[in-house]
Amino acid sequence: MAASIPIIIEYGGYDYRERLRVVTFKIEPSKLEEVDRAALKLGLSRSELIRYALEKVVEEVLNGKATHKNPNH
Repeated sequence: MAASIPIIIEYGGYDYRERLRVVTFKIEPSKLEEVDRAALKLGLSRSELIRYALEKVVEEVLNGKATHKNPNH
């Protein structure tokens, strides 16, 4: 059983003057529904939630707190 991680969203620090790039990726429909429900619950757009989540994962990887766990690579 995974440990529960408290999440506090403070997503006001993004500099919207920086140009955003459009990124396309594939996701299972059920997972997209979960993303949308989470975004709605937090009062964020889908894009804001995905940007926030990606920022956190990248930060953990670069700081050595997360590692690659895909057995196919």
